[in-house]
Amino acid sequence: MPRDADQGAALQALGRVIRELRDAKGKTQAAIAEATGLTEQYIRKIERGKGNPSYLALQRIAAALGLDLQRLAVLVRADRDAEGGPGPRDGK
Repeated sequence: MPRDADQGAALQALGRVIRELRDAKGKTQAAIAEATGLTEQYIRKIERGKGNPSYLALQRIAAALGLDLQRLAVLVRADRDAEGGPGPRDGK
């Protein structure tokens, strides 16, 4: 898979996981935005797989969802594995 496509797939998986976690906790995008200091538009962009959040933004989002960044990364990796997408350990 070309590098750009792989990065796009990673952002899609990240957004999907964040959206599913937020939904499972019954939180709105507005609530996550308020808790993180990020805009609601940016949260929407991330959830659609169109945003490439910084490390600090991801830490804030994870905390707002009640988990640490390491756990979020594990969940994103599991999502990518389930989708059959390559990951960082594949050397791509």
